[in-house]
Amino acid sequence: MVFGIIVGFIGALILGWRGNTFAVNTGDMLILVACVLSGVYAVNAKRILSEYTPMVTAGWIFLFTFFFQLPFFFMKLPSQSWTTIPAGTWIDFTISIIGPLYIANAFYYYSLKSIGTTRVGLFSYLTPVFTLFFAYFLRHEAITFHQIAGLTVIIGGILVTRKRVYRRPIY
Repeated sequence: MVFGIIVGFIGALILGWRGNTFAVNTGDMLILVACVLSGVYAVNAKRILSEYTPMVTAGWIFLFTFFFQLPFFFMKLPSQSWTTIPAGTWIDFTISIIGPLYIANAFYYYSLKSIGTTRVGLFSYLTPVFTLFFAYFLRHEAITFHQIAGLTVIIGGILVTRKRVYRRPIY
């Protein structure tokens, strides 16, 4: 598992290679901090899942997030022009709350409970794989050699963690 995590992280670093140097900008650092905090969050969420179901856990997380963001909502409320928001936007907003937010998070917590924090964390390395895929097919962005190399290493790291180590009994 540890080797697979290291390999996946190296793959993520390769994705940051631009030109002949490793390019680190503010966005990259924020993503790195987010990944570390996500790991801490996953470990603590695993403890919570020993007492609550994934759906209940996702519900509580969203309730706490709602109360955290409520003061910011009230700050912006007087200047918000509600009539300028089209009906389709409200429909999209409702669908995004139910699908990508609530159901996806419930699946995330189910995964934490079922396969553990280490494996779930490893699959988060697939985010750049899907990002590159969608950037190419939806936005027609060019793919560089370093991106393909980084993605290959990331997928290799995930495959390494899937391999089980069998030990022969000593007689």
